Amino acid sequence: MPLHLEERETLGFDHATVGALLAEDWGLPAYLTEAIGGHHEPGGNGAPEPAVQIVSHLGYWPEVVGTEAVRKTAAEGFAIEAPLMEEMITRAFADAEQFAAMFNG
Repeated sequence: MPLHLEERETLGFDHATVGALLAEDWGLPAYLTEAIGGHHEPGGNGAPEPAVQIVSHLGYWPEVVGTEAVRKTAAEGFAIEAPLMEEMITRAFADAEQFAAMFNG
């Protein structure tokens, strides 16, 4: 059984719910809060952002990891061409660095 389903069965909630509550408490933008909270439910509450869809599918590619998994999922599952995916990955890392800096006082 996937971890998030075990969490729901055992605890009544899962890590996605906790993550969304933390994101909301931290004042992150709504689109990020929704992405965090819905990453195990693609298509559950309307069409999620393409980035959320890509990330939600990463667990289905166990033979690749990291950015290679993102590239493979984007290309094979969503027909996103390599140059656009590279731009998205570069921006994601830059945004992540900015976000991390908020916690490094």
